[in-house]
Amino acid sequence: MLQASNQYFKYTSISFGVFLLISLIFFFSDNSGNIDWLNYNEALNKAKQKNKPIMLYIHNKWVANNKIANKTLFSNDSVVNFINNNFIPAKIDFNKKEDKELLKKRYNVDFSNYTLVLDKYGRSLSFLDNSWSSSMFINFAEEVLNFPSLKFNDFDAAKEKSKLSHKPLLIFVINTYFQNVELNAKLKDTNQLDYINENFIPISLMSYNDRDLMILSLYYSSDDPIMKFNKVEKISNDLQYSTAPNPNILIVSIENGILGKIELDKNFKDNIKEKIEENINHK
Repeated sequence: MLQASNQYFKYTSISFGVFLLISLIFFFSDNSGNIDWLNYNEALNKAKQKNKPIMLYIHNKWVANNKIANKTLFSNDSVVNFINNNFIPAKIDFNKKEDKELLKKRYNVDFSNYTLVLDKYGRSLSFLDNSWSSSMFINFAEEVLNFPSLKFNDFDAAKEKSKLSHKPLLIFVINTYFQNVELNAKLKDTNQLDYINENFIPISLMSYNDRDLMILSLYYSSDDPIMKFNKVEKISNDLQYSTAPNPNILIVSIENGILGKIELDKNFKDNIKEKIEENINHK
């Protein structure tokens, strides 16, 4: 009887061990639906070819939220189809030193619970929380797809257009992801957007983006709050958005430099068209 009991205990122990091993393999395996995640550089190249924004999933195998997202959010048929149809999906590994450094240097990001939405040039427009429900995730991503600024050129292409058309650049200077969302909500007012497109070459530069910050250094001194703020603050959970500088508008002539610098209300309560005309009329 004792021998049978020992054999039973040995059998159940082995069975439990095998079950635990399989469970751990399943938990730490990366089986996120049918999304064909590309690496970062592949996604950048394909985004320009396909003229599509990038959905950049920041993956961290040691974070429970990421594992849950793999098996729920990114395995949901609606989410999978939505991403595959509207974005270039990309994944970056927070556990790899070079990927983590890229996130910190280019996007000022030091967290791994989110997915970034990038334009086709690789600039971050907004972020999505991986713990959201599938419907909320899709709704917020659709908002980004409808950003008017998605149709703006990058800085180099805008400069060429400005030279050919003799229209000045209108540069929206944005300091946080939330300001970017508010700006695009404001630009959905077609009366203001039509006026801007008719008279200027509009672009947006995000001071929380490393490359855009380098361009902004052409127009702002190193002591300007816009430049100093983004050297010390991180775009992460503990960012105090209330301390961010207000969004700006720069009116720039390729030949003659800065024609105007306008500070906007933090919550974009201003009528952008009126603020521009007021600035121009004072020159």
